[in-house]
Amino acid sequence: MVTNFIRILALTLLCLFTQADHAFAQASAVMKDGSVAVGYDSRTCNSTLQGAIRFNSTTNNLAYCNANAGQWVGPICGLGCAAPSSCSAPGLICPDGSIFIGFLVYAGNSCKPVFAAGTNQSTGSNWRSSGSGSDTGSLSMRDGNANQNWIAANRTIANYPAFNICDGLVAHGYSDWYLPARDELQLIFKAPGIGTNVVHWTSTETSATNAWTKQPVSGAVTDYAKNTNRYVRCVRRN
Repeated sequence: MVTNFIRILALTLLCLFTQADHAFAQASAVMKDGSVAVGYDSRTCNSTLQGAIRFNSTTNNLAYCNANAGQWVGPICGLGCAAPSSCSAPGLICPDGSIFIGFLVYAGNSCKPVFAAGTNQSTGSNWRSSGSGSDTGSLSMRDGNANQNWIAANRTIANYPAFNICDGLVAHGYSDWYLPARDELQLIFKAPGIGTNVVHWTSTETSATNAWTKQPVSGAVTDYAKNTNRYVRCVRRN
């Protein structure tokens, strides 16, 4: 009884850790402490591995070894998310020309695959053309779609050039693009082969005057004045 309680507690804590840092875990398929990796997907569950935890790249989730049943049991976190079959690994170009960049968990514990447009949409746009003013509905670190929807509903989006570019974008057969939040832009940094050594806007405000930016190659995160020109790369999710 005590052993089962400890195991459940450990799995619960691991699930919380995975959710808190899902942008890193899903895009790289390696937990931050290095203990779970895609390379272990093919291990056979037996008495030697009893209680071991692995990352399953097919279901994009965690599972544990139940040696008594001789099988891996999962998902253990309720975070399962199916990768696109035609571009199943972060960094791969999908048939429509967009780039699969990984998974994130959104409100309601919903795991979604995220895609980036095939190219940058701008090499120099303002976040907000007036440069100053509180946009407190655009604070999400995780959900750029929610940030952009708030701007569109509560502000004149034409005064927010970076948002306006993504809001009006029709590319790769879709029109539901948005300016990525900070965690979503992080996926581009983690996805192999698509990062560029330039600074991109996120949709995440830091203050009345500034918003977060990210340099995909170095990973540097800095806030800049909203009327600064920075690159724009739009994303969408299924």
